[in-house]
Amino acid sequence: MRMWNFKPEIFSETWLLLLEDIRINDKTSQSSRLESSDRNRNMLSCIHSHYKDKITATQIADAIGISEREVMRSFRKSLNQSLIEYLISCRLNEN
Repeated sequence: MRMWNFKPEIFSETWLLLLEDIRINDKTSQSSRLESSDRNRNMLSCIHSHYKDKITATQIADAIGISEREVMRSFRKSLNQSLIEYLISCRLNEN
């Protein structure tokens, strides 16, 4: 597995968006929020480990044990952008 190379400002912005999403969704239960946070963290880890390679929503879903549809829905909800948009921004901001 490759080490990921990213610009800290992009990664920081992503985590801030995730934290904001957790805070806004106060109505959901604590366990549901933790599960969502873990899922998002796992998705981001998978993406940052493989963004230089051809990576699909199906591969991410398989890696973290959820459906492709759930990857897309969860990503859009948490980061307010699509998986493809995020991958492109990672690739463009690579050193």
